[in-house]
Amino acid sequence: MINNTKILRVRHSHLQLINNKLHFKEQLFSGLAYRFSIGGIFIELLMIAGGIEVEKSDDLFPVDEDCLRIDVDFEDEFEEDELSEYEALHTYWQGCKFHGIGFMFNGDGILTDEVTFDSGMELPPRRSWFSNGLLSSLYKKAGERYSWFNNGSLMGHSISAGRNSKYSISINNSKQLEELTLGLEDRLDSALFNEYGIADNFTLMGKGIRNQELFMIIKQIEKGSLQDLSLLGTSITGDFLLSLELDGIEYITISRDELITDDDISTLQKKYPECRVVRNTY
Repeated sequence: MINNTKILRVRHSHLQLINNKLHFKEQLFSGLAYRFSIGGIFIELLMIAGGIEVEKSDDLFPVDEDCLRIDVDFEDEFEEDELSEYEALHTYWQGCKFHGIGFMFNGDGILTDEVTFDSGMELPPRRSWFSNGLLSSLYKKAGERYSWFNNGSLMGHSISAGRNSKYSISINNSKQLEELTLGLEDRLDSALFNEYGIADNFTLMGKGIRNQELFMIIKQIEKGSLQDLSLLGTSITGDFLLSLELDGIEYITISRDELITDDDISTLQKKYPECRVVRNTY
């Protein structure tokens, strides 16, 4: 899992030298500072501690030696309607669609994004930060994504293969799983539950969610704590779902493409008379 360390990242030009020490917004600065040429070309990334430049940092996306890094605020500007609607989606640098790494800063000079551009279009890898210096998202080139809350706790983690999601989780502030998606070829790793509990409102998605995966999950849930269960496009069978004891369940949502018949749903409703069992038609 990615270590989300809080560190402020700013344009070096937004720092002020006061009494021979670098300050940011009149406060002694510690963090990373990005230096650019007058034309917006990246020069170096400096680690600063207590207002003193300590060393160069290599906390950058690895790239080929000839890859250009720029401050995106220096991208080409065009008159309104000079570009087509499609062309306007691209980033241009010195008259060409930009290929390289671009840094984006907010009005205070705090880094918000480190983005890869290919023929002017944004592609992974990409990193984004909250203004407090914590990562808000990370999208790796291989299709792996992370997202965080602004307190640094993990919100979601997904791995994709092409256009098909293989593995995805969504997590709440209490470090509980709210959503779990498995692709058809994936298997659930029980080690996941060593780090996360399961929320009382839980959604399972994807054909990789089979009877054995549901059984593994139910074993992790404290008896009577699961209140709302949604099954969306899974491979769970009606017979298996009926064999479980879902004490305390209040709401079950089943998508129309489940291996669960209307008769199964009717039997579920009889088994849990205090629970609302519905077919999701979307």
